[in-house]
Amino acid sequence: PLRSTDTESCILAKALKYFPQTIPELNKILPITTTCGIISDFIDAVPSTDEKEIIGYKLRCIGDIVKGVLLDSIEGCTQLIPLLMKHLKLHLKHDETARDELEVKKEKTQAVNILTYILITVSNKHSNTPVVKMIVDDLMDILFRLVCQVDKEKDMDLARDYVSCLIALLHLMNNDHYTSYMKPMNEHNLIHFLNEVFLVFNDLMKSNVYPRDWIVMNMLQSYVVLNAIICFSKALTKLLPQVKDYMGKKKQLWENFFYLCVAFITQDTLQLEDFRQPKRKKISSQYGDMRSEMGLEMISMWKQLGDSKRLFVPEMVGPFLEVTLVPLDSLRREVIPIFFDMIECYHYHFTNFDIVEREVIDKLDVHVSQGKGDKRYVAMMYEILLKKCNNPDLPRALHQSGVRFVNSVKYLLEHLLNFREVRESDHHSEAKMLCIVNLLNFYEELNRQEMYLRYIWKLYSSHLLQKNFVEAAFTLEMYASKLKFESDMVLEQFEEFPREKDRERKARLFKTIINHHEEGMSFENCFPFYKLLADYYETIFDYKELSGILTRQAAAYTNILKAERQGVDFFYIGFYGLGFPQFLQNRRFIYCGRKFEKAGTVNSRFQEQFPAATLLPYTSHPDEEIKNSPKQHLQIYKVNPVIEEREEFIDRDVPSIILQFYDSNDVKAFSYDKIFNKSGGKAKDDDFGSLWIHKTTFFTMDPLPSKLRLAEITHHEISEISPIKSAIETMETKNKHLRLQIDGYKSKRETSAKPLSMTLQGTIDARVMGGIKKYEDAFFNEGFISESQQNGEDVLTLKRTIIEQVEILQEGVEIHGKVCDPSVKQLHEHIVKMFNEMRKDTSKYRRELGLTSGTPSRASRASFAISSSSSNRYNSTLSRNMRSRHSMVSVTSAEETAHNGSTPPPLPSRKEILPDPVQLIQNRRSIQTDGPDQPVLPPKKRSSIVHGSPLINGSPLGRDSARSINSNSSADNIDNSSNSLDESQPPLPPRPANMNKSSPESNSFITGSGLDIIKESLSASLEEIVNSITETADWSSSYNSVESSDSFVAMAISTPPLSNRSRAQSTLSDASDGSVNSNTIKRRRSFASIFGSKSKGKK
Repeated sequence: PLRSTDTESCILAKALKYFPQTIPELNKILPITTTCGIISDFIDAVPSTDEKEIIGYKLRCIGDIVKGVLLDSIEGCTQLIPLLMKHLKLHLKHDETARDELEVKKEKTQAVNILTYILITVSNKHSNTPVVKMIVDDLMDILFRLVCQVDKEKDMDLARDYVSCLIALLHLMNNDHYTSYMKPMNEHNLIHFLNEVFLVFNDLMKSNVYPRDWIVMNMLQSYVVLNAIICFSKALTKLLPQVKDYMGKKKQLWENFFYLCVAFITQDTLQLEDFRQPKRKKISSQYGDMRSEMGLEMISMWKQLGDSKRLFVPEMVGPFLEVTLVPLDSLRREVIPIFFDMIECYHYHFTNFDIVEREVIDKLDVHVSQGKGDKRYVAMMYEILLKKCNNPDLPRALHQSGVRFVNSVKYLLEHLLNFREVRESDHHSEAKMLCIVNLLNFYEELNRQEMYLRYIWKLYSSHLLQKNFVEAAFTLEMYASKLKFESDMVLEQFEEFPREKDRERKARLFKTIINHHEEGMSFENCFPFYKLLADYYETIFDYKELSGILTRQAAAYTNILKAERQGVDFFYIGFYGLGFPQFLQNRRFIYCGRKFEKAGTVNSRFQEQFPAATLLPYTSHPDEEIKNSPKQHLQIYKVNPVIEEREEFIDRDVPSIILQFYDSNDVKAFSYDKIFNKSGGKAKDDDFGSLWIHKTTFFTMDPLPSKLRLAEITHHEISEISPIKSAIETMETKNKHLRLQIDGYKSKRETSAKPLSMTLQGTIDARVMGGIKKYEDAFFNEGFISESQQNGEDVLTLKRTIIEQVEILQEGVEIHGKVCDPSVKQLHEHIVKMFNEMRKDTSKYRRELGLTSGTPSRASRASFAISSSSSNRYNSTLSRNMRSRHSMVSVTSAEETAHNGSTPPPLPSRKEILPDPVQLIQNRRSIQTDGPDQPVLPPKKRSSIVHGSPLINGSPLGRDSARSINSNSSADNIDNSSNSLDESQPPLPPRPANMNKSSPESNSFITGSGLDIIKESLSASLEEIVNSITETADWSSSYNSVESSDSFVAMAISTPPLSNRSRAQSTLSDASDGSVNSNTIKRRRSFASIFGSKSKGKK
């Protein structure tokens, strides 16, 4: 029961509740117009109140009236619609802050439901009557405002009701309704209204209130909006913006229109390609493809702008590009020409279109990365724009710049599509990074700094994900190269770098680069950054950072000598066939493997990336059938780096541990060798005389390693290597590996004797391949040498290489004796025995070449390398010769170098080879060779002259040596100097007391005729000395006879003659303390007998 105070409200509620029930009875006795008048008076008499009960009863009353029969007649509808619209607007516009939110929402829901029923009734019975105009005039503005203001996230149901009413109202309207509605508006009100309409429609297209599977409602909404836009656009033509109105309201209005067109065309519900064929066919038959219709309207309005088009550049470049990326050919053909229109308009006013080009490239990158665009789009874009640019009526400058722009866009689109194709796969890591490099190179060429840095960071992140630390460092170097230490320009925050100055960012990048190189154990690549950072910190007096950098630099030098670093292998990888992505089709690369990664692992890696690919089982170049097949064919095999002598190492004494780094770093040439028998038949590995090599040398665009593990092959060269040159190359490679292994023991990086034991035993006692004996049988015979002069020179080179190997092995045997365990003493003795036999067998080569025993220094090994045809130097020379002939393929053989049938020159005799001893003393630092047909004498190690430094022709003797004649290395200590192990030198006689002071007698001994006497004596007995040394030489004492002769002559010049007794005592004393052996005593006695009598006579 109601309280007494509620009596009035109770009566009003009862009246509103039961009044609709009286309407049918009134219709029986009264005309409709009279009944409608009574209803109008009754509803208007209801007072305005915030009481929720009264509001609810009032809206229910209006709803019951609407559901009656009064609206079925045109008279009743005409009379009641104004009344209903007036009261519904009051409830739809109710202030939400005045009452509870839930109550307001309920009130508006009741009102919009009533409006929906009215619109349905009018649509079914009065669609072509003045009633529609009445509703439009009353509700158009408020409905647009309601749709715009409603919160779709909180009140999606209410928003959906509002949109449904708006769509129903617009569906009722025709062109006359639109025209009559906008006709009373002035320019200001019209601009405001159209802006509101375009914004509402734009919002509906981007955030649809209907679920995607509500196909009917979505299509109806798009159809109604399309018709409304076409009608509103007619009014838009009267509001053309002026050039001076650059920031005016008209320009903003037109931009909103174009944005709306783009949003309509690109909305998800109209992408018919995503539907199944039956549904697509049904939609097309009922509505057609509304994207094309909207596109035509957009183009029509663009043309209306005339000279004002440039006001919308570059703002509209991105939106129009998005339209062209819709997969509808008819739409693309209509919209793509707009871009040339923009180019032409901008070029006409500003003589260039750089802004248009930059905007097109930036937006294409964004849109294609989002999954838009395809190969057909690339072809169509290129075809249409190129045709426009080739118009003969265009100015020459516009034609040239236009063609360049079109080619750039095509290149970009192709690589963006390639990148998108492999981006989503976790298996295409190498291909993905290759695409990134292609794109960043493109942006660098266009000087698009922001895009360039963006792709650098993508590449850097990809490398870190794969733990490619060295490649990540090389990638950051590209970024660091764009910065300057001298600049104080402030850079904005970028990825993990804070906002900071240019020089601070560069220093931070350098530290990161150093960190990654150190992680990858690429210490040599750190030194340029150490030095640059040290200079920078010293300049700004940041001694703390300077100290840290110098400490790290010192540690890097130590790591180079001490750290165990594993080299990498390189592989040829060919992608043949049209089944691969376009950027890989029929392209060849050299792949830098990871540490410890072998051929089987690489094969598995790339087959995992391309599971449909077939691995070709051969290494020859595939034929055209393979290249043009629709399948995928992979060709993978190991190649060897071609090491060219670095400029900074030429004629320098560089430890092999330093050189080792460049065997697999900073390499741009790679070779693959394939043996064959030139005379036919199958090539045998042990038949050295017929072992020809088919060498293919590949040259890459970038060195490896670099910013990628893949380097594309630019060209290749083919050559044939004769058996003798193949033997030389094999020996030199073996010597290099031996020297590197021995240096590892000298620097104490290696401590276990087992690897050295295996190497020495396999080299000295080569039972399987036959060793040096096979070379003798194949090449060291008159028949082979007489074939051509080149053969004779190559034989000399091979003998020199064999001698060098013997000297290296001698050092290895000595080290093996020091590091091997006593339990393998028998093995060591066997190695020593076999080595002595090997050395004895090769001693004849020394005599032929005029070389003597002793382990060559690094400088002597460099002399050997200069005089020999090493594989690297041979390959480099071959490459230069090929390039000079402008030929990609060349074939060389021994027959090409035949000397017109003449026999090679005879080998030089010992007398022709050995130099004058005195001349040897005077020019001991300049022993060189002029060519491969001249013997090469390695630089000699000289004994220290402890008795003073007498002069010969003004040059001091013995100043190059700082070591005492008795300072031999201990048995358990390995010398780390450049000359491996200390070698026993013949001790000099005791120094006479009268030599402590410089006297005229001692000086006169080497002036005037004294030097002539010495030279005469040496010349007379030279043959006897050499024969004696050769016959009695103990090859285990590591020095050569020429060096010994040098020391003996120096001793004779600097020391007065001794008595026979003193000489004998000196010799016996030296022998007793173990510093010289019996052969040394023999040579010293022979030397003393020669010089003693003559010197004594002279004295």
